[in-house]
Amino acid sequence: MYLHIGADCLIPISEIIAVVSNDAGDNNKMLDKTDKTAGIVDITTERKQSWVITERFIYRTPISTQTLKSRLINSCLANLK
Repeated sequence: MYLHIGADCLIPISEIIAVVSNDAGDNNKMLDKTDKTAGIVDITTERKQSWVITERFIYRTPISTQTLKSRLINSCLANLK
């Protein structure tokens, strides 16, 4: 299963480690510092709503954490049917 995180970007749900709000204070500062050292994939030119951390990359996305959470839940429920 895949999660649509904005633009034309789909990532495997199995690779997701965390979804963090861009307004998460200290987490946001830490993630900004990783720009220089990690594989950051910025898929937006709009306001950055959240970060999706996977095994290989950190994605900046315009999709809110609440919307991503809903998409994850719906994907998992659809898979149970």
